[in-house]
Amino acid sequence: NAPVFLMRAPLLRLGFVARSLSLGTRVDADHTALAQLPSPAARVAAWVASFRGVSMMGTGARDTGALAMEERSAALNEAHRSLLTSLGVSEAAMARSNPQPVEEASGDSIRVMQFNMLADGMSNDGFVLKPVLDSWPAEPGKVPTMHGDTVEWERLIQDTIAAAEGKDEAAMRAVQMKYAVPAAEENSKVVTDWRVRELQMQRIVLAAGRPDVIVLEEIDHYGSLRTQLEALGYSSQVVGADQPYKPAHLSGYSLGETGRDSFLRHFEERG
Repeated sequence: NAPVFLMRAPLLRLGFVARSLSLGTRVDADHTALAQLPSPAARVAAWVASFRGVSMMGTGARDTGALAMEERSAALNEAHRSLLTSLGVSEAAMARSNPQPVEEASGDSIRVMQFNMLADGMSNDGFVLKPVLDSWPAEPGKVPTMHGDTVEWERLIQDTIAAAEGKDEAAMRAVQMKYAVPAAEENSKVVTDWRVRELQMQRIVLAAGRPDVIVLEEIDHYGSLRTQLEALGYSSQVVGADQPYKPAHLSGYSLGETGRDSFLRHFEERG
């Protein structure tokens, strides 16, 4: 879960070193934080930049690529909509997924955006997800059950909380069985689809005006995402992380000390 830092070129020239990364968004919701560092820190960065001929706070770095970013944004929006359509997402859910623009920061600040990307091994919890499918077999605000009826969304939440608070594994399994209908499983796959989340993350970054630093957590697809964000002007490096990451239990390693040791050796060999 170590964070990875992606920085725009002017900041990298100041000597900031990118070490690690992760991020997390879903089709109809994202978990992001946008912070504005105190202006003294930005002034110090600008002062250091002046000795290297870099105008970090000037408009040149941002304005020269404005047209390219507009074209990139249009391409991302088109790819995002095309993918969601192919996955059977409803028009209403697509509309909810549109990122909201963020006001530009003042000229003497450094902006930082943070994502928790949601690791693949933790993204398949199943049914506590709002429906996004156009073919959802229930009225708005309701979810289907294995009994063939439908219940209010709030009932699903109440059942889940009651089973979790009671720490009753049998009750939790019963809740899972009740709501784990094929439509819910398909909905879960669509909501957590990595291709969708990768596109959505880039759309959010552009809507926020490309913050100076992006901090990411739980990123299992670092190599792919790094390539995509380079097109938005970001740079990062994590040695040995270009291949998609899979946790031990999804990589064929057994539980127990032997499986753990084998997995750690495999992980070290990858760097």
